[in-house]
Amino acid sequence: MKKHTWLILVSVWLLTLISVNQYFFCPQYQFKAPQPFSGTNVYNPYEGVDFSGWKKCNFHTHVKAWMGFTKGTSTSNAARKLYESLGYDVYCISNYQQVDRNNSDEPNYLEAYEHGYGILKNHQTVLGTPAVNWKDYLLPQSLVNKQHILAILRKIDSVVVIINHPSNMNSFPPGDFTFLSGYDGIEIFPSGSLAAFDSALSVGRPVFCAANDDSHDMNDSKFVGRNCTWLGASSVSKRDIMEALKSGRSYAMVVAYKEGESFEEKIGRIKKGLPSLRAVTVQNDSLKVTVSDSAAIQFIGQGGKVVAIKEKCTSASYPIRPGDTYVRTRIFFYDGNEIDLNPVFRYDGRIPENAIPPIDKQKTFLFNLAGIAILLAVSICSAIIFIRKRRRLRNS
Repeated sequence: MKKHTWLILVSVWLLTLISVNQYFFCPQYQFKAPQPFSGTNVYNPYEGVDFSGWKKCNFHTHVKAWMGFTKGTSTSNAARKLYESLGYDVYCISNYQQVDRNNSDEPNYLEAYEHGYGILKNHQTVLGTPAVNWKDYLLPQSLVNKQHILAILRKIDSVVVIINHPSNMNSFPPGDFTFLSGYDGIEIFPSGSLAAFDSALSVGRPVFCAANDDSHDMNDSKFVGRNCTWLGASSVSKRDIMEALKSGRSYAMVVAYKEGESFEEKIGRIKKGLPSLRAVTVQNDSLKVTVSDSAAIQFIGQGGKVVAIKEKCTSASYPIRPGDTYVRTRIFFYDGNEIDLNPVFRYDGRIPENAIPPIDKQKTFLFNLAGIAILLAVSICSAIIFIRKRRRLRNS
């Protein structure tokens, strides 16, 4: 038998095995019907929070790893030194499928890695675990594939799982967030998706936003130090950082970029101070947001609809109407900086869970049977081709 025939048969078999494993042997889930936030109370993640001493954080940055096979241009120590000079209190190195353990004895060290190696970049930042989970799906992922990975990552309750860059290669379209659950946050900058964030909030998912650099080149002053997540944590310890992330005491920020600005110039500008959040209160069903500098303040509700805008102000209020299930706030400062807040949302006194949906055992069984049938059919066809080729060789 010619070598190319063997190669074709083996390739078809391997592709079939990978495909069946991903699309037929993956658990099937009973996704819940969309159910927006509801209740007579309004949950405010910033209630009673002291806005002094907030921690500037970046949870998603890459350095050289895996012998240079993955994209990264610096060492972890150089990256940490640079982020420290840019005023970051917590700066995680999140290499692909690898927990960076440099500086693990520092009080602000937090374990992090970027999970995922599929062809469409279905990635998640996993915080707080020293162990890497290697399970993933290589081919374009179906909704149940994505849910299965989230379920696997969520097996450790103490970790924080943030879905990365959902608009990158359309890895997580906004419609996915109508059904997906079992994660803590969505990376809205860079390559993020505010549409994805609103899609999750519109179906009552109590998830929060994050902004990270996702930088691969520490020499690029345009992107390094461009995004950050501010946390209302009493210290930089792992316990306090994780607790703030899970409770939503955070906001995302995009730092203005000045064309042609060097790192030294950026560091000097940041040291002079960035605009900040001063207060977020809900009283008598009225949301009031106060910031340090003059800005345009937007209030956004169900379905991502802008429900109110106030220009040139340091404080703005929005009366939460009975039909408002959630309200989130975007703040555009006139110097180019931007702040995005987590939502306030309706609830009945008990915050809804973002739990993993149950597995549909009957549907999973049927998919497994179909997968076995496909593998058998391909095996039989391969065997027939092999036998016929052998007979032709004997008769020739």
